Amino acid sequence: MRINQNILKKIYKSIKGTNRYITKYENGIKTTFREYKKDVIEVVIKDGEDEFVSRYDKNGFVIYTTVLSKKK
Repeated sequence: MRINQNILKKIYKSIKGTNRYITKYENGIKTTFREYKKDVIEVVIKDGEDEFVSRYDKNGFVIYTTVLSKKK
């Protein structure tokens, strides 16, 4: 999934230095944005039992990404 860098920058500015997180629901998909550590934003996308975790720097570039899914 591709996330617009400008949107990530705006979200990062709004949650930077706080314990807040932003959750968005769309078509049964839950997307959560939170500050993972200083200058890193974590995006968790949950679709059913599958989870996609990505971490971005404050400029919106990908640092880390992984897929967590339950075995069926």
